Amino acid sequence: MNSGKNSGEILFAVKKRNFIWRQVGKRRNELEWTQCDLADRLVDAGWQNATRSTVSKIEDGSLRIDLTQLYYLAVALRVHPIHFLPKMDWSKPVKTQIYSQ
Repeated sequence: MNSGKNSGEILFAVKKRNFIWRQVGKRRNELEWTQCDLADRLVDAGWQNATRSTVSKIEDGSLRIDLTQLYYLAVALRVHPIHFLPKMDWSKPVKTQIYSQ
């Protein structure tokens, strides 16, 4: 059965499970923190099992982020949760907006 997608599109869809990865990495770098530093701050914010590996998976887009985790990230990185969301352009498809950041 052919879904109409080529293997590159399928691989991208599987790999990118969150669309905040660029903003997380950018903010962490602005603060001059290591991934371990952010993991420690995530634990302090309430994300009990956050590790450097967790941060790495967030930043490469492979870890799905729920709303609670989004708030932990916002607290840890000292930004409002809206900071992670792309600006809306009502004339473009949602996928284009999310993955072209």
